[in-house]
Amino acid sequence: MSITILRTADAWWVRTPDSAAGGAARIDTDATTTGELLAHAEQIEAARGSRPTLDPATLDLVSPVTAPCRVVAQMTNFASHVNDAGLNPDTIPLTFFRKTSGSISGPFDDIVRPTHVRFPDYGACCEMACCAGLPCGWPGGWGVAKGFRPVLRDQPMLLPVDMREWLPEDHLAWFVLETVEVLDTSGLERCRRVGAAGRAGYDPRMLFALLVYAYCLGVRSSRAVERLCTTDVAFRVLCAQDPPDHTTIARFRAEAGPAFAGLFTQVLLVAARAGMARFGTVAIDGTKIAANASIDANRGRDWLAQQVKAMVTEAEQVDADEDAGDAAAVSDRVSGSGGSGRRERIRAAAEQVKQELARREAVGHAAAEGALARRRRSEAGEQVRGRIPTGPHHLAEAQAHLAREIGIHQAKLERYAGLLAVGKKPMGRPPVPIEASSRVLRARRVVEAARAAAAPTSAPKGRAAKLPSVVANTTDVESRIMPTRKGFLQGYNAQLAVTSDHLIAAVAISQSTTDQSSLLPMMHAAELAAATCHATSGDDLAHQIGTVLADAGYASDANLAAAGPERLIALAKRRDQAKVAATEPASGPPPAGCTPRQAMAHRLRTREGAALYKRRGATVEPVIGNVKKILDRFARRGLDAAASELHLAALAHNLKRIHVAAPA
Repeated sequence: MSITILRTADAWWVRTPDSAAGGAARIDTDATTTGELLAHAEQIEAARGSRPTLDPATLDLVSPVTAPCRVVAQMTNFASHVNDAGLNPDTIPLTFFRKTSGSISGPFDDIVRPTHVRFPDYGACCEMACCAGLPCGWPGGWGVAKGFRPVLRDQPMLLPVDMREWLPEDHLAWFVLETVEVLDTSGLERCRRVGAAGRAGYDPRMLFALLVYAYCLGVRSSRAVERLCTTDVAFRVLCAQDPPDHTTIARFRAEAGPAFAGLFTQVLLVAARAGMARFGTVAIDGTKIAANASIDANRGRDWLAQQVKAMVTEAEQVDADEDAGDAAAVSDRVSGSGGSGRRERIRAAAEQVKQELARREAVGHAAAEGALARRRRSEAGEQVRGRIPTGPHHLAEAQAHLAREIGIHQAKLERYAGLLAVGKKPMGRPPVPIEASSRVLRARRVVEAARAAAAPTSAPKGRAAKLPSVVANTTDVESRIMPTRKGFLQGYNAQLAVTSDHLIAAVAISQSTTDQSSLLPMMHAAELAAATCHATSGDDLAHQIGTVLADAGYASDANLAAAGPERLIALAKRRDQAKVAATEPASGPPPAGCTPRQAMAHRLRTREGAALYKRRGATVEPVIGNVKKILDRFARRGLDAAASELHLAALAHNLKRIHVAAPA
């Protein structure tokens, strides 16, 4: 059943069902829009049964649909329409399209063709039918589609001529471009020389924005960036439809590397002006990132010495051929001698191994002198505390220690026997025989272990030769073998200082496999970043370091006692530390006269200290995870190159954080 609604300039009307002529009755409603009228179902029903009625022909009708509104029109509603368009009605389903409110007019108004429309298509509607009793959609869900939308890939269409309409206003690409515009990019411009012959170069700001956006998405390959500049809309906007080749992108990343640290600081200041970068708690942690080198490219002193000797021999032969005037032999030898870059890396690796061996020899000499002094004190019968150091004096000191323990226990036995001989009753238990003494047995085991370590051993057959203790990588000389939870990797130790709102305040690259030596430099870098942000914003609350949080990898007496901001450094694993804080809670300040380690243990057992340290993992660990998504392997080689790339990745992370979290 349907109800027909009519509209005049000052009233709404409804056709009555029992009138042969189809009269119209006025609806008692104050509705001004179609939507308001549809909410007055009772008034519509009352008007349908009312008397008297008017002839609709006498009414000055207007459109029953009021503006503004959303009009959904049916396009191919008849098979003849599809045939007129030259298409097959069996394959073209009924389709719909939207019209704007401006397309609505009354039944007697003029139809105006817009200037951009060639063939107007219009329909007349002076009545509106309200269907009742018909279900809308599928019970319990959405309506079932009548067919599928046509896929017309060969349909000609025009993209917006303005690039600003290609992406939403809040897209990350626009934010990157806006941020780059306010940065001081003079450091980038100095690395891109102009004024020479040839075609114009690429704008360094465009290349920098392109590189930053690519790192935000975790794309580091210059070839992948070049490919995306032709297939991805955001990359096409960033390069302004003038895509650079991968060589230009890679060279720019290498040449502009020294400027990335300064640009990272500028982005941090942008965050400070936006009310971010809160230094109330700063968490410091490290992560191992793989270098652009294979762990199998590590070589020891002997191999490197052979390679250097071969290069020297080849150079001498070249000199001899040049002196003899044999140009052909020189040309053939040079062309097949390999890249000069590899030669330089091998020489650098050989020099590095030489220096490390010299350092270890000096340390070993000092350790040997200390071990000799320990051995002499032990042989003299003095008590020497601590583990016996390995080396040439290990077995001798262990034997001296065993002899001293035997002598001490033999003296106990003789004293006990002497008391019994004079008729006295000794106090306590009688001493056990020497063979059963726990101290003597422990000393014997130490001697046996020292003998086993001093005995020469041969490698099992079929097993590869053991890697020398001092090696250098011939691909990335400055990278190191880093231990991780999943094994070993060739890479660097990346250090991050993160604020409480997950912004990276400072980064650094270390060659050390441990984190202890990095705490003080990272604390000073975080202090400098906070002071820089404070000078920009003047916010004493947000841009002053409150507490520095670090895990047990940074625990050392020097780090605990050093001057600087207040800090909480774990002294044990998280589960052990939480257990101690729960079973042995503390309160108040540390007791007077305690050591820095004891004071830190006391603070970690307090309720406030335990709650504050809990924030360490939630502050820095997610940021490390995001940075590893951006940069899981360095693209460039060398310590300085890795540091510049880490600054670029941290810059990209901070930009994403500002884009998501900063107020509009």
